[in-house]
Amino acid sequence: VRLSSPHHSTSLHPPLAHSTLQPIPWTSSLLRAPHFHHLVSATSSGSYLGLPALLKPWLESLQTGVSLIWESIALQASAIRRMASSRTPVAEYLTARELLPQVSADPHVSVCGEEDYEELLDCSTSAFVGSESRAGGLLTAWVYGRPSTPEEWENLRVAVRATMQKYVRSYLWFGSVIAYRESAEPGLGPDSKGKMLGFVLLAPPGMTVDGVVQFTPAQKERIAKFCGPGHPSEDKARYGEFVAVRGGMLDCICLDLHKKYATEDHWYLHFLGVKPECQGQGVGSKLIQAVIQIARLHAMPVYLECHEAKVEYYKKYLDEKGSLEMEDPETSSTKGPLRVHAFFSK
Repeated sequence: VRLSSPHHSTSLHPPLAHSTLQPIPWTSSLLRAPHFHHLVSATSSGSYLGLPALLKPWLESLQTGVSLIWESIALQASAIRRMASSRTPVAEYLTARELLPQVSADPHVSVCGEEDYEELLDCSTSAFVGSESRAGGLLTAWVYGRPSTPEEWENLRVAVRATMQKYVRSYLWFGSVIAYRESAEPGLGPDSKGKMLGFVLLAPPGMTVDGVVQFTPAQKERIAKFCGPGHPSEDKARYGEFVAVRGGMLDCICLDLHKKYATEDHWYLHFLGVKPECQGQGVGSKLIQAVIQIARLHAMPVYLECHEAKVEYYKKYLDEKGSLEMEDPETSSTKGPLRVHAFFSK
């Protein structure tokens, strides 16, 4: 099954939702081939290419071993096909680009394309870094700490922007990105856009399997070529010894929560960000409601994770399912433990 969005030519192939595994013809035919069995039987007299009869047990064991391996592969393929048959194909849900117009007439809410990449990077960096007067992302603050000098602020912006570069580009190519914009200035033409105030990175049903956002090898290669190796948080001299550790801990918590509570097909609200100066004005609310309405078109739930401080906010829209906590890796912690909560739509 191929999912194509009108704004790009790349297709999404979730490994379980669209498994097309078939028996390997040359392997099964090899096991049935006359010359294979002739090789085994002929060795009993030592007449096949002068091979001694003692090779017969070895060849018979080889045939049995290969047969068992093939049977195991066939069983796994059958299990995957059964799992796939129980999941609704992603193609039936299309993408937010096709579905958003059916549920929202709000001119401020729209689906982003690759032409919005740089503005999405600016918006996400601003939302998750914050400023001296307004807090940014709480999970970002737990991983990196709160900057106190101009150099630390700049380092944090570089790290967050580099991280979001991968996520934004990946979701523009293979998922869905929805933005909330202010009204465009009058007189600039029908294609003009207002300034972006907030955004959502949204994974459609089937894009996450066991909590992991899935990409095909070709998609991974494309992302790696664009984003490059490594991660800024691995720079211990700039960010400290435990930043990469905290980032890994956060990933583990989110993965465990996702695997435990999001066991059915769902829309995964992976990132929601609003510029600090626009928070408290209903921007995040409009984005969440748009995502929920998209999911309801096919009676699908929405899933997300959030920091403990955001629990009461998300309870207005979703049901809390559970939480996990991890201690800070530093022995003399100034950040304290991290607790992340999982939510599913009502």
